[in-house]
Amino acid sequence: MSVTIKDIARELGVSPATVSLALNGSSMIGQETTRRVKEAAERMGYVRNPYARSLVKGRTGVLGLVVAELRTPFYATLVQDISRAAQEKGYEVSVAVSDDQGATEWANMRRLVQHRVEGIMLSPVNTMPRDPAYMRWLQEMDVPMVFAGSRYVEVDAPFVTLDIYGGMLDLTRRLTAQGNRKFVLLSGAEGVDTMDQRVAGFRAGLAEAGLAGQVWYTGDTGYESAYRRVLEAPREELPQVFMCINDLMALAAMNALARRGLRVPEDVGVAGFDDGVFAQVSPVSLTTVHLDLSALTGAILEAMLRRLNGERAYPATIPSQAILRRSTEKTESKN
Repeated sequence: MSVTIKDIARELGVSPATVSLALNGSSMIGQETTRRVKEAAERMGYVRNPYARSLVKGRTGVLGLVVAELRTPFYATLVQDISRAAQEKGYEVSVAVSDDQGATEWANMRRLVQHRVEGIMLSPVNTMPRDPAYMRWLQEMDVPMVFAGSRYVEVDAPFVTLDIYGGMLDLTRRLTAQGNRKFVLLSGAEGVDTMDQRVAGFRAGLAEAGLAGQVWYTGDTGYESAYRRVLEAPREELPQVFMCINDLMALAAMNALARRGLRVPEDVGVAGFDDGVFAQVSPVSLTTVHLDLSALTGAILEAMLRRLNGERAYPATIPSQAILRRSTEKTESKN
């Protein structure tokens, strides 16, 4: 439950009116009492609810956008496109980066509410452990919220996501149809919805072909972890095809294989997921899954505006499609 003025008053043994006046900087309250009230409010996690006063204060014209990180093109594009589209609708966007940490995400949400954003678009963190219990606080504050790109499945809230499962299933089917039989999927953390969907699509596609590949969890979705895992893997554990949950990890796998003296795709195939800038700079044209980020960002903003207008925002899933390129042409390796 959220902390109220009455809770602070009870804690300090003063009246709710005194707490309210102190928090609003009234000269009617002494400096020492004001200090004690503000310290208690901070300690107890009190956050003012601007939405209860919206009829008096009016709209702020600012939306909040919380993203896990900005290292990968996906999040950078999400921020850029949503900000541009929101400006066209007369809104500014306040962006907060969680550095893939649940505690930082929570702090970002509190700060945005304190700054009176009209609604929040949240792209959740990609690492475990995480505790989405604070989402109940957001709902208690009556803050309109939409999940953007991914979501916490435990939280009942509108979301706009990509068909990640379908994209990975499509890619896996296409690669098994080439005759490949030994696969490894490079993933990040286990238990994260967007990664779990990729893993599920991967396993479903292999099961259809009567195969059972491996999933290597690297702990995060960055370059270094994927590079080190491929570089240090025993030779006998290398697959015919490395499939990766994003193009950055695929680029890392390519470079690690090159460091080991192996060729892509002649010795080992590599596939990514995103079809972003890293697919474009890949030394070998990269097989990947194309994500329609333009359609995604447009649908996210539309869902947010519907919520602000008091309308129901329906869940939406944007289709994705596998694209085969040279990096997975039929390999000659007998791994």
